[in-house]
Amino acid sequence: MTSFRSRVERAPRLLLVVAALGVVVSSGRARAHVCPSPSVSCTPPATFTCNTSTLGINITPFPPITFVNGEVVSYMVSITDPVNDFNNATIGCDATGLTVTFTCPGPDGLESTNPADTHTLNPTNFDLIVKRTTPYTDTANAVNQALFADAAQTMNQTCTLNITQPNTPCASDADCAASNQQCMTDPALGKVCKITEVRASAQTSTGKVHQSALDVTARAFAEAAVPFGECKACVDKEVSCDGGVTFHDIGCVTADTDISDSCASWNAHDTVPAENIVVRHSAMNTGTVDLFNCSVTESNTLISSSVITFGNIAT
Repeated sequence: MTSFRSRVERAPRLLLVVAALGVVVSSGRARAHVCPSPSVSCTPPATFTCNTSTLGINITPFPPITFVNGEVVSYMVSITDPVNDFNNATIGCDATGLTVTFTCPGPDGLESTNPADTHTLNPTNFDLIVKRTTPYTDTANAVNQALFADAAQTMNQTCTLNITQPNTPCASDADCAASNQQCMTDPALGKVCKITEVRASAQTSTGKVHQSALDVTARAFAEAAVPFGECKACVDKEVSCDGGVTFHDIGCVTADTDISDSCASWNAHDTVPAENIVVRHSAMNTGTVDLFNCSVTESNTLISSSVITFGNIAT
């Protein structure tokens, strides 16, 4: 019987980060950015008076690799309240009382529906105040003002992956149940649907944006996906009792399931020499990530008392 061990090492992949933002109007007391003094005329007014919500979230997963089950994904979550959203006529308003929640991937690789997988990030109940920093002079109106600076808060969350592959038969990607699955060929199962990326998300759960004469409920959401692969291998130990002419117990397996196949040879006797017993080992990568520094150990120390090294096995 053999045992197999390997180390997985993966190359960087492109990380998908999608962000969305929006607001919902609700009643409340106004508290918005305005010109430093109501009696001062700002030119143009949009330069100094906030007029919208520019609140947004970005998620950065790291390290940038293809993950496998049991590994921990670290996420850096940044919520920003920029001066504008690349539109110079837009000035972002202050946001206060913000709290962000983060949802880890579930067993299907999508955002989990289990409440235990949704985490409240620290700090909570924080403010993002768009600040004035760089002096601005309006010569025509004899006004010395200041421009705005972006406000931001960074938080962190980790998720341990425990993904269950669907392995449902398929002919193409269209046969797979979710958009994070692909129809792939498995050496043991044939063409089946496999999860190839896992997704997590972050969103605001509390907070107000102080926009002009209205307070609006803070709404910001982002989703991030990381590549997901399978670390799998099988081994084959074949035995020949006739010096390598024929071999028995052929087939790559993940467990010692072959008990019916056997062969026999004889010891040297009279003038007849002994038949040589030949054992050969092989390993195959049956997963979707490259395997590195692979080796097997032989349970019969009369065959080999040292580790048998295969090295790297590509997909």
